[in-house]
Amino acid sequence: MRALIVNPLVLAVSAVLGVALCRALHLDPHLHELAIAAGICLAAVEAAVVPLLVYRGIMHAAQAALLATVAHLMIATMAAGGVIMTLHPPIAFLYWLFAFYAVTLVIVCVEAARVVRSATPPAGDKVTTATTTTH
Repeated sequence: MRALIVNPLVLAVSAVLGVALCRALHLDPHLHELAIAAGICLAAVEAAVVPLLVYRGIMHAAQAALLATVAHLMIATMAAGGVIMTLHPPIAFLYWLFAFYAVTLVIVCVEAARVVRSATPPAGDKVTTATTTTH
């Protein structure tokens, strides 16, 4: 799936744009915190795409999409909590994390919508269409 390749590229582009914006505003970009936040969001988004790749025969496409978004949220939140509890980074870490989380959430949602749109109903599901009769 193309999302596995697009994810690191989108994160890299957003990091470069963020650093460029910080430099233009004469602010410290906090590169260490940027790297930690990018790593967390990259791991979360790559893991979140897995249900969208392997859902066929296991669950419905909509369930895989929901699982992908929930996995993305939970992995990012737990990893960020672990970093905050152990490393005590400055607030810049949360700013970078929020920016990267928002960007990667868009990727997950776009891919999930694509999977749901292109999915065919599993075997055994009866798709009913509404018919109107006039008497």
